[in-house]
Amino acid sequence: MVATLRLKEMSQSTLVRKLCTLTGHHRTSKAIFEFDKLISSIYTLRYLRDPELQRNVHRSQNRIEPTSIALRAGPGQRSENIDRAH
Repeated sequence: MVATLRLKEMSQSTLVRKLCTLTGHHRTSKAIFEFDKLISSIYTLRYLRDPELQRNVHRSQNRIEPTSIALRAGPGQRSENIDRAH
């Protein structure tokens, strides 16, 4: 797949469309999901072993949360009321 994209034999949208039509029992589909599990596991292990990565993730979440609260508030509402309600 990577080679196909790199050699521009097929566009990314065409490749994704073809992959989405595969059934869950197709070998390629299974391989992609297993690869994704592997990448997720590697990231989780790295996160557990690396305090700096943990701090960066925590900092990033702290930046995102106020924006999320403000978006949930909607027009005419104060974000403090939304935060207490959830």
